[in-house]
Amino acid sequence: MWLDCSEGVNANLSLPGMLRFALGQFRHGTKGAVKRAIKAGGIMDSHHPKTPHLYLFTIGTRQSARGSGLGKALLAPVLEACDREKLPCYLENSNPVNHSYYAMHGFERMEIFPCGEGGPPLEAMWRRPS
Repeated sequence: MWLDCSEGVNANLSLPGMLRFALGQFRHGTKGAVKRAIKAGGIMDSHHPKTPHLYLFTIGTRQSARGSGLGKALLAPVLEACDREKLPCYLENSNPVNHSYYAMHGFERMEIFPCGEGGPPLEAMWRRPS
């Protein structure tokens, strides 16, 4: 899922979208997990760039699909949109193993920051448009 964080665009979830997200968290998570997610969201927001960009919120494939090109197929239209609109792209990588994958697609490390108790450190990555 990607969000347009360019100037004049409100990338915040709508109230119905926020409610659907929250209900999913409560349905599938514990009370403690929900609290940690809210705290992690605040930490992530404090590190989020203010420069206009497209935000790659989440992408993933099942382990059985890794190496098949599916991740590249998911990422390609996002990066094409970034290049077409001349906007950089931002993401937070939670798995150090994925650093080289994102680097291969033009992302560079900005910083690594802790995302709260029990969570992995996040690697903030930035990609300039081609």
